[in-house]
Amino acid sequence: MAGMICPVSSSTLPRISAALKQLNLRNATGSVSVSSAAWSSRAFGQPLVQTSTQSRQFVCNALNKDQLDKAKKFQLQATEVLAELLKSSNVQSTAAKLVDSLTEEFFMVASTYFEMAKKEGNAEVMKRIEGVLEVAMAEKGKTLRPEIQLMNKLLNEKDQGKRAETMRSYSQYITDSDGYFYELLQRMNNDVEGLKDSPKKQELLGKIRTVTKEVKETGRAFRKAK
Repeated sequence: MAGMICPVSSSTLPRISAALKQLNLRNATGSVSVSSAAWSSRAFGQPLVQTSTQSRQFVCNALNKDQLDKAKKFQLQATEVLAELLKSSNVQSTAAKLVDSLTEEFFMVASTYFEMAKKEGNAEVMKRIEGVLEVAMAEKGKTLRPEIQLMNKLLNEKDQGKRAETMRSYSQYITDSDGYFYELLQRMNNDVEGLKDSPKKQELLGKIRTVTKEVKETGRAFRKAK
């Protein structure tokens, strides 16, 4: 079930534990454990969102058996994909081959393991998973619409000159002020404004507004040059 990872039942723990052992995920007391309190959800490309165990359990209890089985299946598949990436000697090549498996569920599960390692103070595992997530997101990004790729590039680029260069490379998506790219920027701005106030929220809003201003100015220049 997209957007929700249910607490793992005892029947699935052995299979998940086996996958984790393949990754050599170890802390000071042994292998990383999987507990209901550690589970969280993450939409692809969105900040990690912590949810309470009680609210997750309520949603999971409301699922019928087929839905629950499907959710568990997605979790196990995502864990296996993560295992493949972590043990790969060429993560980028492996991620490219598995790009169709880099689903929302994969990023939710990988983020969950990252949070578990963070909670247990396992810096080595955090670094490994973070590296895999960066490569996986980059490979998945190549399959996204050009407008989404452009937005990601602009938001991640700190240098204004390089942002201007990127906009020139994607000029066809910036010239039309009624195009999908402008709609995408506005939608993202609205989504971030709706988040709980925090320093990270303000930082992201600042980036979005800076990029939006630059895009509008560049778009006007492109239209005048026609």
